[in-house]
Amino acid sequence: ANRPFSWPNRTRCQGMKIGYQASRRNADRPRPELELLKRLGCELVDLGPPPEFENYRALAKIIDIEGASVMDQMLRDGQTEGWNAWKNIFQSAQFISAIDYLRLQRLRTDLMQQFEDYIQPVDALVNVFEIFQTNLAGHPCVVLPREFRAGRGLAQRPVPLTLTGHLNRDDELLSLAHAVQSELDRKSTRLNSSH
Repeated sequence: ANRPFSWPNRTRCQGMKIGYQASRRNADRPRPELELLKRLGCELVDLGPPPEFENYRALAKIIDIEGASVMDQMLRDGQTEGWNAWKNIFQSAQFISAIDYLRLQRLRTDLMQQFEDYIQPVDALVNVFEIFQTNLAGHPCVVLPREFRAGRGLAQRPVPLTLTGHLNRDDELLSLAHAVQSELDRKSTRLNSSH
């Protein structure tokens, strides 16, 4: 497909509709990512849970099959040290027929459309089912470190903020991600200068 891509993109965050899922268990839990998006002028929309897709588990086989294809030569050469369970997963995936793979791809097309319908009311999503939409439905996704928290020992671990957009609208998503990253950088600079 020949799709347009323009950068820098002229999309403004002001007025963008950002979908999220309200926490059903921890409704009072602070959501800094939502506050950040409000500061940028975004309108927040609680989309609720996505529709149930009964073939979701079967579609995960696509990842196994495509991974087995990419790693085929290394697998044949026995270069599998450190692969853990992936060696067995990739070996098993080599025995899935082309017909079954094509059936899975047809289901994937259905999933892509269902997910696109689900996010139609908004311009992007924040922190909603990242693996689901990127690996299986193919929607573009950007992951940013929102903050860093102390981990084990002296290491710090990033707390992610994940933005997901519509199919074939990567430039709009990148424009939003750029604005979010710029705001995170400003916040970090203010915090560091106050110490």
